[in-house]
Amino acid sequence: MPLIEIYRAKIDPAHVDRLLEIRADAVAEFQEQVPELLQADLVRLDDGVWLDVIVWSEPVDEERVAGAACTGAATAEMHALITDVIGHDRGEIVHSTGSAWATAR
Repeated sequence: MPLIEIYRAKIDPAHVDRLLEIRADAVAEFQEQVPELLQADLVRLDDGVWLDVIVWSEPVDEERVAGAACTGAATAEMHALITDVIGHDRGEIVHSTGSAWATAR
């Protein structure tokens, strides 16, 4: 079953442009190491909080994810620009109309 993770984070406003500049390359680097990553969406909320919404095709070992987060230059830089993770939720997707869901089934 596909899984979703949602990270709530703060990003220094001075680093937002750089984060957006490298985001696509960082996600691509990460997917080379962990192809179970189907989709990663970055959402800016009104209160200065960001959501990183990640869809996985199946569960992935946390050590493998942590290792991949430091492997590529863009991936490591992207994670360094996220200054404060203030929340994390993980759950199973039970229904979706999105393409990631269709791909994983």
